[in-house]
Amino acid sequence: MSYADYRLLESSTSHNRRVLVIEDDQDTVDLMRRVLERREVRCQCEFVDNGAKAMFKVQNAHFDLILVDLGLPIASGYEVMQAIRKSDHNRFTPIVVLTESTHERTAIECYKSGASSLISKRMEYGIQDFYDTIYSIFYYWLSKNEFPKTEY
Repeated sequence: MSYADYRLLESSTSHNRRVLVIEDDQDTVDLMRRVLERREVRCQCEFVDNGAKAMFKVQNAHFDLILVDLGLPIASGYEVMQAIRKSDHNRFTPIVVLTESTHERTAIECYKSGASSLISKRMEYGIQDFYDTIYSIFYYWLSKNEFPKTEY
C-alpha cells in the first residue's frame, strides 16, 4: 500500500465518516485512540463501553463502521450485532469484531450474528502490529469499501 493510499484515509472524504467503537476494556480503547491520533485518521469516532449504550446508539444514528468486542457488560457483542442488523440505520453497516478468542465456534457465531470481519486483539506480534491492524481496518472500511449510495 502506497503512502498516497494511506493519505486517502486522512483526506476530507473520510472526515465525515462516523465510527462506533464498542469496547469495555480501557487499555484497548486507549490504544485505539492513539492509533487514530498518531495516524491522523479523520473520522467522527464515538466510544461506548457496554451493550446497552451500543444498542441505543445504533437504533438512533447511522454509522459507517462499527467495531465491537464480544465480552461486553449488559448485552453481549452477539446481541449487539443482531440489533445492528435489525436496525433501520445500520443494517448494512460493516461490523468488525475484535476478540481475543481464536476458537472456530466463535468465528461461526460472529458471522451468524452479522459480523463483516473478525480480528484478533491478541498482541502476540507486539503493539506495532496491533496499531497497524487497527489502522488497516479503518483504511479498508472507510477508504476502499464501497458503501450503498442510498439507504434501503
